[in-house]
Amino acid sequence: MPDNAATQALNAAIANANAAEARGDHAGRVAAATAALDLMKAAYSPTPSATPTDAAGAGARLAHLEKDAAWRARYFAGDAAARQEFRALTTMLSADPVSLAAQGITPPAEVDENNGAVAGGPELVAAFDHFRDMGEMTTEQDMAIVEGFMRDRKYDRAEYALAEQIHTELTNDPQFLTKLKSGDPFTQKMFLRTSMVLAAGVDPSLPNDPATLQLLQERWAARYRDGKLT
Repeated sequence: MPDNAATQALNAAIANANAAEARGDHAGRVAAATAALDLMKAAYSPTPSATPTDAAGAGARLAHLEKDAAWRARYFAGDAAARQEFRALTTMLSADPVSLAAQGITPPAEVDENNGAVAGGPELVAAFDHFRDMGEMTTEQDMAIVEGFMRDRKYDRAEYALAEQIHTELTNDPQFLTKLKSGDPFTQKMFLRTSMVLAAGVDPSLPNDPATLQLLQERWAARYRDGKLT
């Protein structure tokens, strides 16, 4: 969204266009309307930073440069600075394709050495779009879980055991399939998340997360009353 100064400048340009039209000044109206349009583009589509710090910023900068006729001319003429910037941006883009795809930006194409067995840029973007449609990309925690799954992240024993426990509780519920088909938010989210963990697997070398381990122990303790499983 534009800041106050940009909004005031835009409103002034629109007012100038309206005033020019009212007095029959066609040329003045066109000039003021053009100025208003330029201000609107600048306010709602600001020029990306020339020094991006992540893949998303690099993608935005590269897209901006590809529309810049002067920059393209310098690049194809062999300009060293333009070619260096292009290499730096594409390197940054390819460094983290999962993070890039999570933001809806298709990572640069790579040579397929696996006959399609490993997801490429378009497939990664489509996967994240699917998770987003399911409501799994609404918070930073959601993003971290899905990105971890797409990176084939492994889990510690406590995280895996907790997911296994919750997954079993869900699927043993006689109403599980009914809830899942009806789109029950809690059932869908927990089933999907625990399935991701179980599909990813456990890495015994990872230290157990203390909070997860405590929760797991509390859940187990709550199921036993007087030496009986409740």
